[in-house]
Amino acid sequence: MSNPPVPPYFAQRNGIRIRPYTLDDATPYFWAVMASRQELAAWTNWFKVGYTLDDARIWVVSRIGAWQHATAFDFAVERVEDNMLLGNVGLNTVSSTHRYASMNFWIRTDACGQGVASSAMKLVAAFGFDVLNLARVELAIKTDNMAARKAAHNAGAAFEANARNRLQLAGKPVEAALYSLIPADVYAPSGEMRNTPFLGTNPSLDTH
Repeated sequence: MSNPPVPPYFAQRNGIRIRPYTLDDATPYFWAVMASRQELAAWTNWFKVGYTLDDARIWVVSRIGAWQHATAFDFAVERVEDNMLLGNVGLNTVSSTHRYASMNFWIRTDACGQGVASSAMKLVAAFGFDVLNLARVELAIKTDNMAARKAAHNAGAAFEANARNRLQLAGKPVEAALYSLIPADVYAPSGEMRNTPFLGTNPSLDTH
């Protein structure tokens, strides 16, 4: 039995827009990846040396297909001012029974430290709560990826635990810091989206 279709979703906040992918995104996605090679190689399984434009095309097509089949929902993150593609935030492992999903995200290196990730993450979480009727969004981040942990914190996510063998990186199980977002983290009682302050230097959440 197929999942019911989910219409395209667009939202913006703090100069950042999220939107579904189109076929035209393959080239800008490729160049965003190329601008972030070192970080993606360190923190993800999907980036490999020799990543090509064809790899980017295959990935974009797969994200369009996943959305059409309502199995995963990845968003292009772009700057409103000039429509520059800055990265990806997505929801996967969606459980309608238990009303939760996992969030993945990355932002191109030269756009980090500007609040892009935290703004986009809150927008995508709101999509999960408002459109997919989720009650919880989970983020599992390698414990020493302090930049990603800071982004999760800035988005209002609550740290819950260090989970043993939670992620697989380079073929090995690694510990992950587990964070979560629930509607109360994103929305104030008035219904407006919360403005979580962007952190400066924090000794416990230092970035590279």
